[in-house]
Amino acid sequence: MDEIAKESIKIWIKKAENDLLNVKNNLSSIEIPADTVCFHCQQAVEKLLKAVFILLNIKIERTHDLEVLINQIIEKDNDFQKIREWCYQLDGYSVETRYPQGLEIFEPSVDEAKEAFEIALKIRDFILKKLTI
Repeated sequence: MDEIAKESIKIWIKKAENDLLNVKNNLSSIEIPADTVCFHCQQAVEKLLKAVFILLNIKIERTHDLEVLINQIIEKDNDFQKIREWCYQLDGYSVETRYPQGLEIFEPSVDEAKEAFEIALKIRDFILKKLTI
């Protein structure tokens, strides 16, 4: 892998870590915006998956769909099956938490937000072990 690819991976990781820091900070506040927490968990995982795209030499898609991203990765490295379900669990937080659906609004609970954070951290740990650059 060339130096430009390595630096690109590091940038994607840094952006993902900033999302996770945002989550950590929000979870320690008195009033927890669960929708925002879940959104940033999804965003962190999306960015980590895009770092894997660089590692595996896959053209980065312009999508927020974790299901699409993880399935493309699995085509190149079946070991990522281990995190597929976790990615599926976070997938809905990219859009549904940000925008009202007509007169309805999806508002995850604080417990759901904490679970999303735990899942995001597990995915991060798995991916960082795979990235060893």
